[in-house]
Amino acid sequence: MSDTSPGGRIKGLDGLRGLASLVVIVHNTSWISGPANRPLVKVFTAAAASGWVGVQLFFVLSGFLITGIIIDTRDVQGRLRRFFVRRALRIFPPYFLLLILSFLVVVPLTRGSQWAQAAAHYQWTYWLYLSNWTEPYGLGVRGLGHLWSLAIEEQFYLLWPLLAYRMRSRQLRAILWMMVLSGPLVRYGLHWASFPELSLYSFTVARWDALAVGALLAIDARNPVSLLWLQRWNGAVATCCLVALLALGIIQRGFHAQELPIQLLGQSLTAIVSGCVIVTVVHAGQANWLRKSFSADWLVHVGKYSYAMYLFHVPVHTVLSPVLSPWIQSSHDEWQLPKLLAYCLLVSVAAYGAARVSWLIVEEPSQHLKHRLTG
Repeated sequence: MSDTSPGGRIKGLDGLRGLASLVVIVHNTSWISGPANRPLVKVFTAAAASGWVGVQLFFVLSGFLITGIIIDTRDVQGRLRRFFVRRALRIFPPYFLLLILSFLVVVPLTRGSQWAQAAAHYQWTYWLYLSNWTEPYGLGVRGLGHLWSLAIEEQFYLLWPLLAYRMRSRQLRAILWMMVLSGPLVRYGLHWASFPELSLYSFTVARWDALAVGALLAIDARNPVSLLWLQRWNGAVATCCLVALLALGIIQRGFHAQELPIQLLGQSLTAIVSGCVIVTVVHAGQANWLRKSFSADWLVHVGKYSYAMYLFHVPVHTVLSPVLSPWIQSSHDEWQLPKLLAYCLLVSVAAYGAARVSWLIVEEPSQHLKHRLTG
């Protein structure tokens, strides 16, 4: 089995993206269980509560892939135009399809409802990719709260190329190290200044260390000396960070994103571990088990549709949860855990179905247009 897709993409990274999307879907849907009394349900929901790490992995992947594209196209004529056209044609079609369905189709059908009123007041934040700055203040629309992470990525895609194309790698590394090291300090500063608790999770400045970790890896992976260092110390760094994360989880009795120690240190440690996984998948040799695991065909297939699955899974959950939550939330039901697992699977399958439709309607045509316009 080849480790690369026909288009030259590394299968392991596609599989890693697929796994991250499934982890996030389970994380966001498992809350339907409500307060859990049965031991196995408690264990499952506690594990699912840590699924926010999937979003952190997405950020590190984005920093790695986008910075790699920038470095590899520095000498290409019209590089900025080419970059923005390709990003827009990859990201915008399914994203704006969701917004059109939400605000131009559903809102007229629910006119007068609280949801429609919220959409009328706050939809501009989603059209402009600014919801990560407004959601912490309660200025959002139910069912679209997960779009904060895409707002961060779009802000990164807009600003980072303007800087990275104009600076040398040494200068970029200095900036990126500043972002990595300042991440916990920025989050503590937001906490100290009494910003909303969610700001430590969704403000762009509170997440730039994860993007920077990926960007640093992209730069160092293209330097033979730095790459040797990465390959030599990658395992030791990952082990140290995993031990620290385990200790943090034990001390906090869980790994909930809302807890301050997790926000300050857990986010940074998770970003570093995510970077170590990427290094293992991409640069640790074709025989390593992690690369083979993430190159599994089914996981790579999920990775292909992971972006749209992420987009549509929360709206699907928002529609299904009021109908199915009474069926799941009986704490005295010995079948509660199987029901909860079935619900997570149902949302995943429905999101996959929506992603396939999105691919046929808007994504595949836009990919063909992207290749015609930029080669």
